[in-house]
Amino acid sequence: MIIIVAKKLRYRVIQVLRMLFALAILIVLVAQLINTIKSAGISKELNNRYPGGSSIKVEQEVITDREEHKNTLDKLLEKLKAYHRGQ
Repeated sequence: MIIIVAKKLRYRVIQVLRMLFALAILIVLVAQLINTIKSAGISKELNNRYPGGSSIKVEQEVITDREEHKNTLDKLLEKLKAYHRGQ
């Protein structure tokens, strides 16, 4: 009788494992399907928003005074040297 109970228990455990495996595969497939649908919707939206297909925004360069920039770097370097010396 113990052998019969063990066989039934083993059979049920195997069935549960099969169901869990099938459920895991189903969850992965549904997630992939949802991801595909979302990405397709985004690309359509981008094509409508940017007819040329490029979503890159180009801005003008900011022209700075090199001497001012150089002075700022020199000041920073002096502060770092002072910090290193412990002042």
